[in-house]
Amino acid sequence: MYIAAFFLLAATADCEAIYQAVTDAKAFPAPEKKIQHLLYRGRSCRGTGIYESRLAYFYVQTRELDAAVKVLNQGLSTPNDYHKELKYSLADIDVAKGDLDKGFQNATRLKDEYPDWFGGYVLLAKVTLMQRRFAESIQYGTEANKRSPNASTFLGLAIAHHQLDQDEQAIAAGLEAIERDPKVVAAGAGMNEMIYSYVRLNRYPQAMDLLKARIRHDAAWRNDPVFVKAYDYLRAKLPEQFDGISAR
Repeated sequence: MYIAAFFLLAATADCEAIYQAVTDAKAFPAPEKKIQHLLYRGRSCRGTGIYESRLAYFYVQTRELDAAVKVLNQGLSTPNDYHKELKYSLADIDVAKGDLDKGFQNATRLKDEYPDWFGGYVLLAKVTLMQRRFAESIQYGTEANKRSPNASTFLGLAIAHHQLDQDEQAIAAGLEAIERDPKVVAAGAGMNEMIYSYVRLNRYPQAMDLLKARIRHDAAWRNDPVFVKAYDYLRAKLPEQFDGISAR
């Protein structure tokens, strides 16, 4: 038994080394190259679940969604500890394909099967947000954060609260997202809604601070028409705040 356990640990370590190798952006600059390497060098890792999860992720990056689904189902066909992650990925692919109803159904099954895990709730918050079912999205996002607080989920809450004219809650959720991951100030979704909520509450200094932070951290901000609209509004409102800032 100890010999078998030793070889299992060794195989797991080898699989991790193979995956770590493809994270080298210079050696494997494109997801296609990562896929080829995993398929060739990772053959002994098949059935571990985490191998299929990682391989499917790269297939999704190349938009080979059917290949990703096939790999994920292969992972589910063997006993391993990653079934919930594999099922999460399958439901997320439904969403990526635009089949929100199927994604919702599979996310609901995932939530019911693993009620203490955050994954099903995260997916349900995402799907219902896309369906503009904002109150439901808030409920699911709140449950997800009870289990595993995440900046991305808080951004979704900021969007949903803003859409329901719950501006204080939208700002609180956005600030929590920034606290957990300062890089989200460069995001359009969530940060835009937060700026608009500040404006609706006539809290212009805070709106300006966030607007300037987005400009500092996102070189492509001019390509976001929703943000540029907020920029134009605040520039007309507070022209003295825009010295040295150009929208063109």
